Amino acid sequence: MRLLKTSILPKVYAAFSLMILASPNLLPSLLIGLGINGINGIANNKSHPKFNAALLLWLAFMLSALISSIGSAAPLITITEWSRIAGMAACGYFAVTWAIQSNNIDWKNLSSNFKNGWLITICLFAAEFISDGKLSGSLINTDLNFFNKGACSIAVGLWLCLFSIEFGSAFIKGRRWAALVYLATTFLICNMESEAAIVGLIASTTIFLITRLYPSFYKPLAALFAAGLLTLPIIIYFYTFNHIEAIPYELKHSWDHRIYIAFNTIFLYLEKPLLGWGFGMSKGLHSMQQGYIVMAEVGSAPHAIFNYHPHNSSLQVLLETGLMGLILYSAAWAATIFFIGKSNKISAALKPYIYATYCCYIAISQLNFSAWASWWISLALLHAIAAASLNRSHPES
Repeated sequence: MRLLKTSILPKVYAAFSLMILASPNLLPSLLIGLGINGINGIANNKSHPKFNAALLLWLAFMLSALISSIGSAAPLITITEWSRIAGMAACGYFAVTWAIQSNNIDWKNLSSNFKNGWLITICLFAAEFISDGKLSGSLINTDLNFFNKGACSIAVGLWLCLFSIEFGSAFIKGRRWAALVYLATTFLICNMESEAAIVGLIASTTIFLITRLYPSFYKPLAALFAAGLLTLPIIIYFYTFNHIEAIPYELKHSWDHRIYIAFNTIFLYLEKPLLGWGFGMSKGLHSMQQGYIVMAEVGSAPHAIFNYHPHNSSLQVLLETGLMGLILYSAAWAATIFFIGKSNKISAALKPYIYATYCCYIAISQLNFSAWASWWISLALLHAIAAASLNRSHPES
């Protein structure tokens, strides 16, 4: 018996983007639902999931993270965190596999719903921002954190929406409409003043233009992903040690705060360099009052500078899973990009949009949010599902 009928999937995809507006915390529920549907569909079709180098590297990273969790100072916390992320990753994998294999879905309708959902979300976010939350009153949380999450989510989701517009068959379609939506969304994100979203948009736009003009650039792009994720902690290390005293005078608070956090994170990492403190242990270190090696004065009070996570995915992976974990994490991302570029089953027109999506995601991850936040992980996996679905809906593109 099917838990989710394939006929309702287009409606589910339309709701995907609208959940960002209501609450990003709803995204894990959608991911779990699609994962269960994927497991059910694969079982009914008696098909077998396929493995590749990228998937094996992600499995190796999760195994490394589990080993670091077992040996941590608080194994209950770390193994619980690992189990949560492993379950979400499994849901994403089975949902992507089902999107690739299923022949019982109206892919065109699904693509149209995905595009319409994102366009409505962008418009509603603009209205919310302009009205300072007065449009919905108390129905929607419109504090700064909400708009920051919204801006980052829109920046990540923009690219697959643009693909659906450029190669779509509905009323709003074509390259000119895609360019118009891009410009309007860029204007909205810049005015929402989410620095992470702006950085993500700049990085993803650059990668999109390069890979659109030079399709074979996926090879150096994969190397860039790996090198960037691996060397960023080293760059931060030397920068902080040379500038730590002058940081409050050189940068605005939101940036100098992150540098102080990075400074402490590196000190903590050096205590357990090989396997780290344990997967998800950033929360535990905060509760144990670890990491307050350097204090920053903000106003008249000392400012806590290690708060639940390092605000940088590379540093968080390094802190929690050690050097071995960061190497596997970087290699897994690089292998994923390489696999997408090399695959002849993915539309050549779609590939630059996928690169841009995950370039934006990684760039934002270096500045904001916990790497293992449920809604943030769900956003990445749901876009993988959406990309697999869009590839089915526009094979001629």
